[in-house]
Amino acid sequence: MVYLSSTRYEDAYQRIVDGSAHSTGTSILIFASIDVDAICGLRLLTTLLKRDSIGHKIIPVNNYSDITQMNATLIESNLQIRTLVFLNCAAQVDIQDLVNLRDGLSVVIVDSHRPFNLYNVFWNEQVHCLDDGDVEKNMGELRSAFEDIEFSNDTDDESSDDEAGHKRGSDSDGEGKKRRKTGMDPDEFIRLQEQRAKKRELRQYHQSLVQAYYAQGSYYGQSCAVSMLMLAEQMGMPLSADLVWWAIVGATSQYLLHQIDETGYALVVTRMRDLSRR
Repeated sequence: MVYLSSTRYEDAYQRIVDGSAHSTGTSILIFASIDVDAICGLRLLTTLLKRDSIGHKIIPVNNYSDITQMNATLIESNLQIRTLVFLNCAAQVDIQDLVNLRDGLSVVIVDSHRPFNLYNVFWNEQVHCLDDGDVEKNMGELRSAFEDIEFSNDTDDESSDDEAGHKRGSDSDGEGKKRRKTGMDPDEFIRLQEQRAKKRELRQYHQSLVQAYYAQGSYYGQSCAVSMLMLAEQMGMPLSADLVWWAIVGATSQYLLHQIDETGYALVVTRMRDLSRR
């Protein structure tokens, strides 16, 4: 599993801490989109990093070429870099297309853009996506479909056919040679063909699920700033009025830009109100 549910955000931060312990310099690169929500999330994250005296470098991101350029000029050549954090960028593309995931390098993606690229969510153990419940609650069947498409071996059925044919036609006499030409026992042949047809149907169904997931179009999940506030809370950081305010600003920017609806915004407001009253 390479996504982290909302109760396990601290696991991502622990990766950051572990990476910094094995580095003698700046161990973290933070790629931050230049939107309001990402900037607010950045402020919350850097407050936490400064509390723990963890060195970091901030890189503004206008487009994906900024990331690939940093990969070529800084990440590949600097083994001191142990963790890459992406704020409101990289969730919708396969991060392996942008960054060389060498040994010892971890990636944490905190991005409100949806849909997730499934390779980020289900493929590489070096990549951790912070989930707001979308993956945990709604993508169980999709995960099975993705794993079937990526990991199942189409040659298994063909080899089964060959093995069955050899078993039925392994004699050295003329009759055995004839059986090898004609194939296997007719009943066995029909059974294997039906089995293969069912697997093909299941594969086609799984492909349709993945296609439908990507075809639903872009939408937005939990605010990056709210996710970072939840992380700070899990790490035991006192939630001052300033920290809560940054989260409110990030979520409000989503609402004003029509990225979330009124119902979603009301839930965030209620949560922030409860935190501010503590």
